Amino acid sequence: MPLHLLLVLCAQAILFLLWIILAFRWLFDLRADAVARSGQTVPGPSATLQAFRHGFTAPRYASQRWRLGLLTLPLLALSLLVPFII
Repeated sequence: MPLHLLLVLCAQAILFLLWIILAFRWLFDLRADAVARSGQTVPGPSATLQAFRHGFTAPRYASQRWRLGLLTLPLLALSLLVPFII
């Protein structure tokens, strides 16, 4: 395997790991909001949907949304680059 391909794949792996960590942090925050809204350990669909709506629109989550978006762009760019490297 060529060295440049290995470097691109390693960069993809690192970016994807960071993306996963940020995505799960955001999802766990949304779940905590749904639990707080419903007052139950397992929130229902209504509280969950409200939490997701809040997660997509609330200023509180703006930095998390920006970080996820900014990590998604280089991840997609590297994915599009791989076929040209092979």
